[in-house]
Amino acid sequence: FAATFMAAGVGNAIYHFIRDIDVVASVGLWNAMMSFDGYLFYCFVLAAGICISQLRMNLGAKPSNTLPGRVFSFFCVWGFFVSIHVFGADARDYSLGDRLSFMANLFGIN
Repeated sequence: FAATFMAAGVGNAIYHFIRDIDVVASVGLWNAMMSFDGYLFYCFVLAAGICISQLRMNLGAKPSNTLPGRVFSFFCVWGFFVSIHVFGADARDYSLGDRLSFMANLFGIN
């Protein structure tokens, strides 16, 4: 769990922050970190989802090998990634609060 979380969550966040290191030079370290909050949330949820999936497999909750079971599994994973992509987009123009508000509006919550 810890190794997966560090690789998928922390490693992903560090890689993408370092990749955009020019933002630090243009706006400063604090502002660059504050504009990265949505992506940090994305990394946390992604890592948690992968870890939960691994834990479920270790506990014996394997997906069905039938065609309907595989289709259901595909759409669950696909839906998860589509949902969290709202937070993982590369744009630093929107805060975590803006992204959470947008996500809530997608589900009719104002």
